[in-house]
Amino acid sequence: MLSRLGYRPGPDDGLLGQRTRAAVRQYREENRLPASDGVDEHLLGHLRDAVRRDEERRTVSYDSAERPPVAETGDIYVYSDGSVETVQRAAGDRVWWETSAGQVDVAYANFLLPRWQRGRRGTEPPRLNADPATLWPGPRRGAVSFDVEFQDPDLVDSAEAARIVQHWKCAVLGMARVEVPAGQFDTIIIACERNPVIEGQWQTRVWHYSPALGHYVRRQDRFADGRRTPRTELVAVRPGGAEWPPAARAGLDWALSTALDKGPTGEPLTWSSSAVADSFVIRVTAERKSDLVQGSDCRTFVEERQPKARQRVFAGLACRNPITQRWAIPFLAAPAAGFTPPGQ
Repeated sequence: MLSRLGYRPGPDDGLLGQRTRAAVRQYREENRLPASDGVDEHLLGHLRDAVRRDEERRTVSYDSAERPPVAETGDIYVYSDGSVETVQRAAGDRVWWETSAGQVDVAYANFLLPRWQRGRRGTEPPRLNADPATLWPGPRRGAVSFDVEFQDPDLVDSAEAARIVQHWKCAVLGMARVEVPAGQFDTIIIACERNPVIEGQWQTRVWHYSPALGHYVRRQDRFADGRRTPRTELVAVRPGGAEWPPAARAGLDWALSTALDKGPTGEPLTWSSSAVADSFVIRVTAERKSDLVQGSDCRTFVEERQPKARQRVFAGLACRNPITQRWAIPFLAAPAAGFTPPGQ
C-alpha cells in the first residue's frame, strides 16, 4: 500500500526493515498521524482508505467527465504535430497559451470553447450566450448547447468585417482506452459540432479527455464533406514550476533523467526540494519505440505531484539521444529538452 501511494518502503519482502519504517514515518507525518515508525490497525485502516481513494481517482467512468480541465501557469504541452504550448498565465476562467511560433492565444479553461489570438488587429473575444463555467458536458449535465458570435476571420482586418453566429453542441459520446505517445490512458470521448460552418473549417471536433491528466490526449477534426485531419496526440505534459528557482527546475529534470535511466523495472523515485512546497513521485511506465524519433530508445513516464491537496498527474514520452545519451522529449526545444544534472 505504501508503494501504491508513492512511498518507498523497499522490496516487498514482508519485513519491517529500515526503509519500511522510514516510509511509515514519512506517511504518518504527511497525513498528520501520531509520530511513529510502527504499524498498527489504525495505520492500516488509513492506508486502505487512501489506496481506495487513489484507485477511485484513477478509475474512469462517466462520472469522471465531471472533472473539469486543469491548466496552471508554466505547464508545457507537447503534441505529435510538433507544436508546443506553454501556459503563460492562468487566471480565473482564462488561460493564455504561448505557442512555439511565439503567438499568444487566449482561451477559456474549458478547452472545448473557441480561442482567440491576442494582439491581432480587429480581433476580440468571441461572445457566448451562456456562462462558460456551465459549458462543460457531463453525465449529470448532459449535452450543452450555446451560441458563439465572432468576426469572420477572413474579414477581420476589413472595415466591413462580418459578424457570424454559430450554434455549438457538445456532448460526452463514450469511454475508450487509447494509446498515444505519452502512454496509455482511460479517456472520455467528447465531441462538439457547430453550424453553420465557414468554408474550410471543421464542423465536428472530437477530443479524448483524460480525467487523470485534466487535459485531452487526442484531438481530431471532421469536415462537412467527410474529410478528417490527422490525429493530434499528446507527447508530454510537464509541470511548469514558473515560480521555482532555476536550481529546483534543474533538480526535477535530473530526477526524471535518473528515473528514465532505471527504466520501468526500477522503483519509483521521489523528488523534493527545500525551495519548492511540492514533491514528485516519478515512475517509468514502459519501454517503447516511437515513430516520432528514429533510431532512439524511448520510455514513457508519469510524474505525480504531492501532497494530496495539490495532487496532479503529468505524463510523457522521453527518448535517449544515441550520441549524447541524454534523455529528451521529442519536439521540445533546448534547453528544456535535455535533462541535465543540477550545476552542469
